[in-house]
Amino acid sequence: MFQIGEFARLANVSVRTLHHYDDLGLLEPAGRTASGYRLYDASQLATLRRVVTLTRLGFTLDEVRAVTRGELQEPFAHLLARKHDELIRARAALDTRLAGLRAELEREERMSTYTVQLKRLPPQTVLAVRRSAPDYRHVTAPMNAAYDVVCRVHADLGLVDAGWSVVTWRGGGYASEDTIDLEVALPVFGRLPRALPDEVRALTQPELLVVSTVHAGSYERFGEAYAALLDWIHRRGYAADGPVREVYLRHGRTEDEHLSELQVPVRTA
Repeated sequence: MFQIGEFARLANVSVRTLHHYDDLGLLEPAGRTASGYRLYDASQLATLRRVVTLTRLGFTLDEVRAVTRGELQEPFAHLLARKHDELIRARAALDTRLAGLRAELEREERMSTYTVQLKRLPPQTVLAVRRSAPDYRHVTAPMNAAYDVVCRVHADLGLVDAGWSVVTWRGGGYASEDTIDLEVALPVFGRLPRALPDEVRALTQPELLVVSTVHAGSYERFGEAYAALLDWIHRRGYAADGPVREVYLRHGRTEDEHLSELQVPVRTA
């Protein structure tokens, strides 16, 4: 028989650990001295090692207790296999959370790179076509249809191609859950040579005070740029004041080559 200190040294655990395992009913001493000190038998060393291993692997106290007392209701190999499958699932869930965390860190880093500025846009005449969509998931088709019409008319009129276009979100979309009302426009310089088709309108957009930032890359990440804009607006004491505008400066061959300017009309709060 071994006294508790010697047994702890042989097992490479602390005396406190043996006290703890005894209190939990995981490994009770084989006997006690006349003075009440715990005594352990050599055969208990293997049991102790198994208790240490199982607790480190995350088995429940009830499972470890059942193993040490010989009360396990299934083969020990089955218990190990079940814990193995459980840890695999936990690792997959953790990997998913880590991937989400990495993506969020990358978004935060990208948001910190946006340069936000306050500027005043001069009045601008445009050719505009409006379309609607039931929700944001179905906005691509009506937007492309509006582009087809306005670009065709713009070209037929022989107008100068400025190389940029603007989509104004006049209802729904980012503002609410209502039907999306969007306006696709191309700038006009000089006089219009003739009348326009009914669905195309010539508008002179008024002077606007906007907070803007340039976004390089996928349109799917516009939300990061808008977050930077809205944070700037809040911190500087301004308030949004009108439909959001997305100016498409360059449509690249790949998403990484897209270049856009996002504009939020503002007023002093």
